[in-house]
Amino acid sequence: MAEWNVLKSMGAGAIMLGLAFGGSAWFRRKGMVRPGSGLLLPWGWEAGFRQDILQGLRQGVFVFFLVSLLGGLISRFFPAPPHPVEQLLQGTGTGLERGIAAGAGIGSRLGPDGEPALSTWLLLLFAAAVFAPVAEESFFRGFFLPALARRWGWTKAIHGTAFVFAAMHGDPYRFLPLYVAGYWLGLVVSREGTILPAIVAHAVWNLIGLGFIYLGLLYMGWIG
Repeated sequence: MAEWNVLKSMGAGAIMLGLAFGGSAWFRRKGMVRPGSGLLLPWGWEAGFRQDILQGLRQGVFVFFLVSLLGGLISRFFPAPPHPVEQLLQGTGTGLERGIAAGAGIGSRLGPDGEPALSTWLLLLFAAAVFAPVAEESFFRGFFLPALARRWGWTKAIHGTAFVFAAMHGDPYRFLPLYVAGYWLGLVVSREGTILPAIVAHAVWNLIGLGFIYLGLLYMGWIG
């Protein structure tokens, strides 16, 4: 089952990447944007990419604490179930539809001592640091955002993209924090003109969150 969930998630990621690059190519064939290749907003591997990476690192830390603050305030009034990654590592995750781990489609695997196996942690790290940031940012900020901006303008497009980004995760308890995160990442790429800072920020946000979840599970005795 775990392997099948990984295949499903990789298929979903491939679809998002295909839509991002295919849609960008279609816009160019129709003459709607200037000629070129790749996404409507580039990845940004030119001379200033080091500054983009540093910017992404800073923004990732900020987004993590912003999302955590909003999530904490909301949970005081509407108690939320455990984070999808916690459910996954406790053996109660629900799959693709629930949050970061669900976005990676990783099933629960336990080692000989009843704890999550090393392969599960490696898959989580890959999903958090590579798969989700690249696939989601390529689609939402690399293609969808500039495509909407052509018709609605950047302000409405950033809000619209953030709404779809939050809704895609299928988690009503965390919709608002995810919306705010998507909105902030949209502001970053609209200002920088490249999605590299958003990819790095998304990866940092996910990794910090995964680290805190690990420490929480360690403290509660779920893992040793």
